[in-house]
Amino acid sequence: MKLFLFSFLMLNNLFLVAQPEKIEHVKIGLDSTQQENLFPHINQYYEGEIPIAQLGDMEGIQTAENYKIQSFIINYAHGEKNVSVEVKGNIIPKEVIEDIYKFALGEMVFITKIVTEDENKNIFELIPMNLIPIE
Repeated sequence: MKLFLFSFLMLNNLFLVAQPEKIEHVKIGLDSTQQENLFPHINQYYEGEIPIAQLGDMEGIQTAENYKIQSFIINYAHGEKNVSVEVKGNIIPKEVIEDIYKFALGEMVFITKIVTEDENKNIFELIPMNLIPIE
């Protein structure tokens, strides 16, 4: 009888341990389909080589739909020296494009301190861009 009782208790405990627990699924973070791409780009050129005509595109530097580029700094080679130009807005000035065409074609151009504003007037600094203008 004792053996039967002991076996019954052990078997009962085994079934309790072996029973799976109900797992609740928890969602962490935002839905990935709702996240906006805040990477800056010029006509979908994010880094690397870019045709000089695209660099001077009238759409300028862009990011997510509801964000407006306020300013940026563009750095490029000019002969033996480097030039740094602060630009208000999102379009690289025509004079800078002409200068890059003459002195920095095939050289790395750095676009840094890219400041953007969202629809709620919040200010953000985006990651820098490194582009190589080509013919």
